[in-house]
Amino acid sequence: IFPVDNASVWQLPGRCSIDYGCFAPVKAFMEAFAHYGVPVTMEETRKPMGMLKRDHIRTMLHMERIAAEWKRVHGHEATEEDVDAVYLKSVRHTRRSVRTPGRLLR
Repeated sequence: IFPVDNASVWQLPGRCSIDYGCFAPVKAFMEAFAHYGVPVTMEETRKPMGMLKRDHIRTMLHMERIAAEWKRVHGHEATEEDVDAVYLKSVRHTRRSVRTPGRLLR
């Protein structure tokens, strides 16, 4: 075990993955929002980092620009069902990114 700053450590059966800079969840949120027709920036995505994932998504959906774009695209303000949908899509993206082989660091 060694110290890791600013990284996510994923322990999976038979392997361990370190995501320096915590890009996997950021990318997952960005891809999930884009899937629902509302692209978000890295800055918007990183702003609520540290929250539980559903709270993070809910917070993003209440950001002024994202809320307006969601309403324009979907015809209604974001609901809890929308929070759940974006959350589930982000989980799928995170799992996919963790399965993608990376570079071995020694």
